[in-house]
Amino acid sequence: MNRVRRAAVVMAVMTAVLGACGDEDDDADSAATTETTAAPATSMSEEEYIAAGSAVCADIGPRVVEAFPDPEGEPDVAYLRTIAGPIADVLEDARAQFGELEPPATKVDGHDELLAALDASASSLRAVLDDDAAAEAMLQSGPPLEAPSAAAARLGFEGCG
Repeated sequence: MNRVRRAAVVMAVMTAVLGACGDEDDDADSAATTETTAAPATSMSEEEYIAAGSAVCADIGPRVVEAFPDPEGEPDVAYLRTIAGPIADVLEDARAQFGELEPPATKVDGHDELLAALDASASSLRAVLDDDAAAEAMLQSGPPLEAPSAAAARLGFEGCG
């Protein structure tokens, strides 16, 4: 991987990870198991929901940066495996925090999309720990962090991308 590609991968990952939450769902995201969230009788107001979601984003960003050390030399499978577990841990924690929120009725579908995107991203990151082909593919494409970022942004969360 050349220096420009490495810089692009590092910048793409850091941008997506700082938001900790990107991009319209692709087929892989659609195939992820989705936990449906029905709007509870006492759901949050939209303002409360956005403030709470933005607070989760503010918590996650620094933790992801901490889990994402600069590579020494070209990123390789070993480096990817070093960062995949800690970043998956942060995404799983983010999923738990977002999962505790009670979205207003107008945000339920987007909330479910965010939870599914976080599940899919964490699962993909965990897969590279044991699967050489998945690790090599992720080295070329970068970690799967765009879908959660975009889903969080569509919900109106600040600081998620």
